[in-house]
Amino acid sequence: KGYKPGEQVFLNYGKNSNNYNLRFYNFMLKHNPYNFAAFKAWFETKVPESEKLTHIKGDDTWVRDMDQVVRWCRLVPIKAKLSFTLLEYVRSTLVDQYAGPNHKLLAVSAPVDFDFELLVVERAIMLLNGVMATRFSSPDTEAESAALGQADLTYNQMLTFTYRHDQKTLIASNISLLHVLADLLGRLKTSASPRTDIMKRVAPFEADEDVVANRLKLRHYIGDILRNQAALKQATSAP
Repeated sequence: KGYKPGEQVFLNYGKNSNNYNLRFYNFMLKHNPYNFAAFKAWFETKVPESEKLTHIKGDDTWVRDMDQVVRWCRLVPIKAKLSFTLLEYVRSTLVDQYAGPNHKLLAVSAPVDFDFELLVVERAIMLLNGVMATRFSSPDTEAESAALGQADLTYNQMLTFTYRHDQKTLIASNISLLHVLADLLGRLKTSASPRTDIMKRVAPFEADEDVVANRLKLRHYIGDILRNQAALKQATSAP
């Protein structure tokens, strides 16, 4: 496209998180749909002794040979929806120790067994609570909200409080969503009418007006576990 002299030119910064915008452009958006919080987590995979291990370098991933165990560090994003990467990480830390009746049929990449998933979600909540406690002196956003209401803030102070407020809000909303998911898993495990039961509000972790939005965030997970649970029952009941 050609531009005439004096015509305004617009720049699209891309689908970036506030962390990226702050680091490279020195600004943040108050309502950024691409924003996320993140922490680094270690994954492990055992490999056959004959298999050659490769060293990989990337933006947030690398592996190394350590007693025939591949270990890699991965950035776990926490967005305004359910983090499948977080659940995969927690499953990978629990799957070898789990001794439930269906332990041989479990998968790291997808929900299969209700009892195992309840344990996974519980550990994910504990993990995010730990992230919140180690990163911030207080888990609530009251201090940042009060500071942002002051008229004498410098630009850098405004960015700092906004960034902390957004990070806390993302982590706290994921903790609440995981509590909702844990309750729904308990219902689905024994429910005769799952379509009805999953639409009931989970107090005190969601308001009435949040039910539909939260079920949309969880719909892929719920669909996966219901399909996998049906397949699991078929496999275990086969002669």
